[in-house]
Amino acid sequence: MFWLAASMITSSLVSGYSQYTAGKEKEDLLQQEGYLSQVDANKQALIALDDGYRRRQRQAMDYIGAGVEIQGTPLLMLAETAKRTETQAEEIRTTGRNQRALYNKNAKVAYSEGRAGLVNQLLGAAGTIAEY
Repeated sequence: MFWLAASMITSSLVSGYSQYTAGKEKEDLLQQEGYLSQVDANKQALIALDDGYRRRQRQAMDYIGAGVEIQGTPLLMLAETAKRTETQAEEIRTTGRNQRALYNKNAKVAYSEGRAGLVNQLLGAAGTIAEY
């Protein structure tokens, strides 16, 4: 009878520990994924800024090539292009920050689930000990 109880307790403890480590590993992976997601968003924002800069240069050259001075309406158009580019880049960065926050929240949930599994198994083992 003792060996059966010892086996059940050991099994509970091993199961609880493996649930805890699985939760911890999932937490780490989700945090890394969130970080990479934000880094990717920042790179995409830089690409958008570069594209916007090149678009403004082409617009300016088109105006100059057409013999239009860059003042008044053409200047306003260039400024509007710059503003749209900055807005787009900031939206991309915000999306990256939000994705990282979501991954971090999911990571905390995964860790909590693993810890809860460990506690559950420890309590189960304690209950088995109390029975014998």
